[in-house]
Amino acid sequence: FGFKRQQSTGTVKTNKVYGPGGKFMIGPDFGFKTFQASAHFVNFNNLEVYTWNKLEFGFKRQQSTGTVKTNKVYGPGGKFMIGPDFGFKTFQASAHFVNFNNLEVYTWNKLEIEIDVSFQYFLRKDDLPYIHKFYDVNYGTTIRTSAISAIKSVLLYGCEAWNASTMCIKRIQVFINRCLRRILRIKWTDKISNESLWERTRQIPAGDEIGRRRWRWIGHTLRKPCGSITKNVLDWNPQGKRSRGRPRGTWRRVRDNDVKTETAKHETDHFISKRKEIEAKLFKAVRDKLGGTCCEKGCEELDGGCPEGCKGPDDCNDEEDKGLWVNVKYFQLGAIQIPDVVEERKLEKLITEEAVERGQYLQDASVIRKNTEAIVRDINNQAEELRQRAETQSQQLRIISQANYTAIVEKARSKGLKDLYDQLGIKDQAVKSSFDYLRTLRGLDHVHLTVDFQQRIVGGLGRG
Repeated sequence: FGFKRQQSTGTVKTNKVYGPGGKFMIGPDFGFKTFQASAHFVNFNNLEVYTWNKLEFGFKRQQSTGTVKTNKVYGPGGKFMIGPDFGFKTFQASAHFVNFNNLEVYTWNKLEIEIDVSFQYFLRKDDLPYIHKFYDVNYGTTIRTSAISAIKSVLLYGCEAWNASTMCIKRIQVFINRCLRRILRIKWTDKISNESLWERTRQIPAGDEIGRRRWRWIGHTLRKPCGSITKNVLDWNPQGKRSRGRPRGTWRRVRDNDVKTETAKHETDHFISKRKEIEAKLFKAVRDKLGGTCCEKGCEELDGGCPEGCKGPDDCNDEEDKGLWVNVKYFQLGAIQIPDVVEERKLEKLITEEAVERGQYLQDASVIRKNTEAIVRDINNQAEELRQRAETQSQQLRIISQANYTAIVEKARSKGLKDLYDQLGIKDQAVKSSFDYLRTLRGLDHVHLTVDFQQRIVGGLGRG
C-alpha cells in the first residue's frame, strides 16, 4: 500500500491510500511511501511462558528486585508471557475453610459455653491490592482473629461505658437529625419522618448506637483478669447515704435497664430454642466484620438479594467500608457444649413445666366435664319438657276427638231415629222413649231381656 509523498518537502498526504500495486499519474515531484500489503511472518523461538494453578490469583513480581506490581491482578490460573525476569506472587482463589472448635463464649446469664463454628471465605479479586498492602500473604491469621472477635462481640454485647439520660439521648438525636436534614437540604416545610430520614442516610437511632458502644466496652472489661480494677468497678457499690428525693440515674442503672430491655441478648437456653436466630446473627456479625458493609457486586441478581443495610458502590470507601476485603459464605453453627449444671437445670425446668401443664390439663378437663354435665342436664330437661308437652297436647287432642266422635254419633243416631219414627208412623212420645230405651238395652252385651208372656231370652238380642 502507499501514501502520496512530495519529494521536495517530504510531506505525506494521507487522504488517499493507493494500491496494492498499480500505475498512477502523480506528477514529477511526487512519489510513494509504501507499506507491505502481503502477510507478515512472526516466529518466536524458545519463548518463556509462565503457567500456574487455576485456583490462584497473582501479581507480577520482578525476580531481580522483588518488586510486586499490584496494578493488575492475574488469574485465576492461566498462561502469561511476562518476561524472563518476572514471576508471580500468588494468592489462593478458591474457598478458604475456617473451623473453630470448642470456642469459649459467655452468655447473658454469665455462663461459659463452647461452640463449634465453621465458614468459608473467598478473596475479592478487585480488592486484592488492599490485602497485599496491609497483610501481604499472612492474611489468614488476621481473618481468624477478626472472625473470633465478631462472634464474641455478638455474644458479649459490648458497648462504651458512659451514662446518658433519656433527655440527653433526645438532644443528641435532635442534633443528628438537624445535621442530616441540612446535608440533604430538606426544608422544615417538607414533611419527612425521622424513620425515613434514617433509612435514606443508613443511620440507626442514637439510643441504639449508644447502647451498642456501652456494651462493647463492658465486654472488653469482663475479659480482663479477676484482679483488674476496671473490672471490679462494674460492681462497685459506694458506701454512704444518698440525699432525699428520687435516685439519680447512674451508669449502673442504665446498664441494668439495658439488660432487662435489650432483646438482642441471648441466654444459654436460646442456643437450643433459638439456634437458627443465633446462627443468623453470628453469620451477619462475621460477614460485616470480614466483608464490610458494602454490597457485593452483582448481588441484585442473587436469590436472596443484597444484604440488608449494605452500601452501594458509590457510597463505599475501599479501605473503611469493605472490612478485610473477603466474601464470607456458608456459615454454620456446629455443636454446642453446655455445662452439665445447665443441662440438669434445664431438665428440671422441663419436668416442672410438664407437671404444671399436666395439672392445667386436669383442671381444664374437670371444668369441661362439669360444663358437659350441665349441658347434658339442660338437654334432658328440655327433652322431658318437650315430652310432657307432647303428652298434654296428645291427650287434649284425644279428648277433643272423642267428644267430636260422640257428638257425630249422637247426631247420626238422632237423625236415624227420627227417620225411623217417620217411617213407622210413631208419634207418641212415650212410645218413642220406650223404643229408644229398648234399643239402648239391646246394644248392651251383658243385659238379658224378658217379654210379657214370661219367656226368658238368653244372650244378647243381636245388633242391626
